Amino acid sequence: METVKNSSRREFIKLSAVTGAGLVLGVQLTACSKDSGNQAGVFQPNIWLAIDKQNKVTVVLSKAEMGQGVMTALSTLVAEELDVDMDSIKVELADASDKYGSMLTAGSTSIQELWLPLRTAGAAAREMLIKAASSQFDVAANECQTKHGAVIHQASGKSLKYSELLDAAAQQSVPQEPKLKNPNQFSLIGKQTNRIETQDKVTGKAKYGIDVELPGLKYAAIRQAPVFGARLQSVNSSNLSNDKSIHSVVELDNAVAVVADSYWRAQKALNSLDIKWSQEASDLNSVQIRNDYKTLASQAGTKEFERGIESGASVHNTLTSDYEAAFQAHATMEPMNCTVHIHDDGCDIWAPTQHPQGALDAAKEVLQTGVRKLVFKALEKVGVENNIKVHPTLIGGGFGRRLQQDFVVQAVEIAVQAGVPVKLIWSREEDIQHDFYRPYTYHRLEAKLGQNTILDWRHRIVGPTHGRSVGGSTHLPYDMEHIYIDYHKKKHGVPIGSWRSIGSSHNAFVTESFIDEISHALNQDPFSFRQKLMKEHQRSLRVLNEAAQMAGWGKSLSSNQGMGIAVHPGFGSFIAMVAQVSIHDGALKVEKVTAAVDCGLVVNPAIVKAQIEGGIVFGLTAALKDGITIEAGKVEQSNFHDFGLLSYEEMPEITVKIIDSQEDPGGIGEVGVPPIAPAVANAYFAVSGKRLKTIPFEI
Repeated sequence: METVKNSSRREFIKLSAVTGAGLVLGVQLTACSKDSGNQAGVFQPNIWLAIDKQNKVTVVLSKAEMGQGVMTALSTLVAEELDVDMDSIKVELADASDKYGSMLTAGSTSIQELWLPLRTAGAAAREMLIKAASSQFDVAANECQTKHGAVIHQASGKSLKYSELLDAAAQQSVPQEPKLKNPNQFSLIGKQTNRIETQDKVTGKAKYGIDVELPGLKYAAIRQAPVFGARLQSVNSSNLSNDKSIHSVVELDNAVAVVADSYWRAQKALNSLDIKWSQEASDLNSVQIRNDYKTLASQAGTKEFERGIESGASVHNTLTSDYEAAFQAHATMEPMNCTVHIHDDGCDIWAPTQHPQGALDAAKEVLQTGVRKLVFKALEKVGVENNIKVHPTLIGGGFGRRLQQDFVVQAVEIAVQAGVPVKLIWSREEDIQHDFYRPYTYHRLEAKLGQNTILDWRHRIVGPTHGRSVGGSTHLPYDMEHIYIDYHKKKHGVPIGSWRSIGSSHNAFVTESFIDEISHALNQDPFSFRQKLMKEHQRSLRVLNEAAQMAGWGKSLSSNQGMGIAVHPGFGSFIAMVAQVSIHDGALKVEKVTAAVDCGLVVNPAIVKAQIEGGIVFGLTAALKDGITIEAGKVEQSNFHDFGLLSYEEMPEITVKIIDSQEDPGGIGEVGVPPIAPAVANAYFAVSGKRLKTIPFEI
């Protein structure tokens, strides 16, 4: 995915006036969009900035809001440069369209991608409003300033609200290089402001995908083949023939859905069906996968990364260690769901998706295939391309799961066959047993050690997909003479997807645990040892020092307490964590976590802290609770009784320090996950003398 923060501002600006609606400003991402400007009188912006007669500013958001705060953070960028208060901002979620450039919400890139375009949009609109007002004031534009949604001429005491300047501003030429504020001029960026969507969430007005309602809507429950790769063989639904609450039973390639007047009626009916699958079991199991991967770890793989030259210095010691990371489910609080209405004018889809354009493409493919297209005469008249709309909704947790479109495809297929508006809702069991999981990976590390240093670092990774297995392993913040990473790819048929912080989620655990092993092998303090290796990595060094200082590294602890430290650069940001743990009757308790993060210029510190805290909860859950295991070709876990969540009582005290930085903004949504597992594992070793080499931990 391309980013645009280094491109010229003149690439981003397009402007048009909408009669009666006010001033509308769009940002065109020519580097990403298939459309490079106006075509046949149709304006195609990336983000619309609309100012109405009530002096309200509407920002059309092209990224998914799933709790990470982009609805507030991205609109803050517009409000800052436009000089309006946050309470005058309204946000609308954009329907899926290539005119917005990439609408993908992944990799903690939302702020990084839109930092410059949205500020430029606000600055351009501001300059046009100033020119319109200065003309009416009959003064030079540089004599005017903006504040609280108005243009002010202080010398005369005159002022005009933006809403009074809409028509005149729309007649101004578009500034090709609008002047952006310097950071020392910011009044909103860097300050804590209330989140825009909080009130609607608290009052119940916020609409998630699962909340969508339509006239005549039916509800679908689904049962998918429990064995990976199995297909539907037959289903006997004769017991439902006299039940008037049941609309239909829909057969898919690898699933059965019941469409009924309510979800619970559909689920109850689904449970009563006699369903036969092409396979009821297979030989695939977690032990087999582990053994296959462990065998490969003993063989040279394909070179992934190399830095430096292998040292000829005398080797004092060689350390070898194996680590493992289990499959993990996303377990979002809002299970997979999608609402589809096929009607005379086309097809409308409401989906809590992180990839609206992917959902649109998936729906098109379903509706364009074979006999399905013939069902919809309206789609044939003007073409599927123009007759399908995907309306993104608020998302009750994404974590990468909603980058996949399987639930959207199912909902469209069910609506096609049922012939009525349908809301598909997955049960929690379906959600956990039919995820796209974080991959199981096996790691073998070897380090040749000199006197108080690392001469040669080798890391072999075995996993089913490249990026999701290897990601985060190559940018070590340490000065070593030679680093070599190789990789084995082996698939087993288990669906794999992106899981919050992707490859960094397990590679940070592996590398930071092994660094800790090395420090102890060399009789070095784990914190001091890292310091010595970071001379060329100043931002990582700074967060390391801050976290250690805040946590009181080296302070006296009781005999059942220990501290561990970990650092990880990723997603354009840098983070270090110190975990303080205790052991009581053999049980591990994480007491405190101290984090220091450098994510460049901060838009909203409250959102940054919330994301770090949320990442710690997410990462701790994966480390302390359950992984996903496979037996007889099926996922063994099914609900929160055997795929547990971190409880309130298990939460540690968390302190987060945000480093003051003038660097470009980095990502923050995934940054808090990678270092928590190794920090806790290293702390556990400090108190127990035992290394934890798997996540979830085996204590």
